[in-house]
Amino acid sequence: MLFRPTVVFGHEGQAGNYFSQIVATAANANDPHSCDLIRRHYDPIALRFIDAFQKIVPGLRKDQAVWAYLFAIGVGMNMMAATGRAQRLSDGACDDREVDILMEQLVPDISAGIRALAA
Repeated sequence: MLFRPTVVFGHEGQAGNYFSQIVATAANANDPHSCDLIRRHYDPIALRFIDAFQKIVPGLRKDQAVWAYLFAIGVGMNMMAATGRAQRLSDGACDDREVDILMEQLVPDISAGIRALAA
């Protein structure tokens, strides 16, 4: 459930595209308003996932879980909006409008990265 809700909404036409742009911009900004917004609305969720990563992956330290979360969110933000880039880069073999197919690729990739940090 880390990615699906935002990816699904991000693929909901122009409104979803705007949402993904706003979230990505705020999460990567350092101005007081953006930092406060992320701190209040997203950090509590982030801490729950960081804790869950540590419970699920034996030997994953807190610092590794934090990095894993941040790296995963970076990938998730990149996949939030259907931009057509995957299609362009793959000569049509990949379709970033297909959320289920995207999830089938995204989840194992992120999971392997998290496990690799604990190894």
